[in-house]
Amino acid sequence: MIFILFIVPLSILLHEFGHAFMAYVFKADFIHFFVGSGKERAYMQVGRMRIHIHTLLFMGGVSVSEKENDFKDREKVLISVAGPLFNGLIAWILFHYSHDSMAVRLSFWFNLWLAILNIFPFRFKKKKSDGYICVEVLMKSFKNWLN
Repeated sequence: MIFILFIVPLSILLHEFGHAFMAYVFKADFIHFFVGSGKERAYMQVGRMRIHIHTLLFMGGVSVSEKENDFKDREKVLISVAGPLFNGLIAWILFHYSHDSMAVRLSFWFNLWLAILNIFPFRFKKKKSDGYICVEVLMKSFKNWLN
């Protein structure tokens, strides 16, 4: 229960925060990040950032950034990579913190899994992994460079 109710939602929240933080660095006009799926239960707005909390906290998340002048390709890639990097950093910190606690070990493995999984380029229906977004942007840039 600890894993599903606390570790998964917190890890997803931190993953999405990585994207949101990098979008903030690149001066996004507005940032939404969603944790969970199903009916929206609460939201909180802090400056240009709005956090949406949904019923099924353990069922993923997404971050959406808005900018009047679209992000540059380099910024899109860095925003996409920031989520997995946050999970990787958290896993690294937890690995060096303690191996005695089951909750810490579960957090380490789940954050490591999120970091690795999201770097791979894949698409499921309309959802794209962070790696897929990076490859998509890089391929578009490469095609533009060739022309």
